[in-house]
Amino acid sequence: MSANRTHRSSLTTPPFPPRAASRPHLIGIREAATYLCCSTVTVRRRAKDGSLPYYPVHGRLMFDPADLRRFLQVRRVDARALTSDEQP
Repeated sequence: MSANRTHRSSLTTPPFPPRAASRPHLIGIREAATYLCCSTVTVRRRAKDGSLPYYPVHGRLMFDPADLRRFLQVRRVDARALTSDEQP
């Protein structure tokens, strides 16, 4: 082997970063509908109207479960708000 040749292992690129660090775990529209206890039509409607964040991946709507949790948390109604003795 010639002294001018570079060893192949020195030309390799570093490994990809771990999946969790590089991108979120995404779920499809059916899984999102199941998580939200609604239909896929409702999930699609909320995504298109901008109230539910999504990722368009190869023509499919994909969702981050953390976004789904935030979506539910923002819409949570406190039980105290439903009591009749506090209403005017």
